[in-house]
Amino acid sequence: MTPPPLTYRRDARAPATLIVACGTVMVASVLWVVFDAVWWIALPIALIAAPALWDAAKGRVATLSLDDDRLTWESGARRGEVTLARITRVRFRTTFDLSQRLTLWLDDGQRARVPPDCLPPGPGLERALVARGVDARRSILFD
Repeated sequence: MTPPPLTYRRDARAPATLIVACGTVMVASVLWVVFDAVWWIALPIALIAAPALWDAAKGRVATLSLDDDRLTWESGARRGEVTLARITRVRFRTTFDLSQRLTLWLDDGQRARVPPDCLPPGPGLERALVARGVDARRSILFD
């Protein structure tokens, strides 16, 4: 029995990120308007939030799809597609900030990294890869 295809889709920016970005712009605005800060101090603070706000305005989404013969992902301009036959092993890595990273080792010795915002939460992707015969390992160490 073949496992069902796995499809994951979400907004590329988390709601918490957008709250922090809006808060950063508000702090810069308060510095400029209320405390009469010069523009060259307030503007760089506000510009820190620009990439997150731009992604939200564009409605960018992150997707990952796994079926019986290929793994595909897309996050903005970053896209990738690998057939499962080319994957020799997969490493799931949890970093110190508790974010997940996924590295694919390919049969030609190259490595492909899946963007973190494309990864579904929990061990579902790992189980789906193992069910399809891919050597998947989990690590908390750096590569």
